[in-house]
Amino acid sequence: MKLEAESYLKSGSNEVRVLEYKLGGMSFGINILKVRRIVNETPCLTDVPNSPPNVEGVFRDRDEVVPVIDLASFLGMQAIAATGHKKAIITEFFGRTHSFFVDSIDWIHHFYWKDVIDAEEVLAGFDHRYVIGIVKPSEDHMIQLLDYETIILALTATLQTEEWSEGGSG
Repeated sequence: MKLEAESYLKSGSNEVRVLEYKLGGMSFGINILKVRRIVNETPCLTDVPNSPPNVEGVFRDRDEVVPVIDLASFLGMQAIAATGHKKAIITEFFGRTHSFFVDSIDWIHHFYWKDVIDAEEVLAGFDHRYVIGIVKPSEDHMIQLLDYETIILALTATLQTEEWSEGGSG
């Protein structure tokens, strides 16, 4: 499933608001409409047997059990400095709650649709299966927009098992 960059747009407008975060020294962004909240302290995780290698475990957030995806590991990125302190971006995709470990949260940027560069234009010929767009808050700074739906679908086979579905609300 390929996510179109238009899904980053706020419904009914021509602008997109992107939460910028850092991962392995690189800047990435996520549509703030998909962000439920940010956990600033690394949550206490519970391991889940037979979970995908990129799922670090689960934690309780309010009344939900939330799986944590190590986004750097999933993307094949090397960790630069293991500080032991990560932030979690809690999101909602497909009516389910997931979270992604990131190194730091930077800023919320506002862009117009015309400012979103299709990744295919820039990265043609490179493996960029999870990068769908790029935005530039300044001439010397770029933010990669990831296809979170595809990332979650890549893990869905395990995340949708009966064990996960039953544990997801309790």
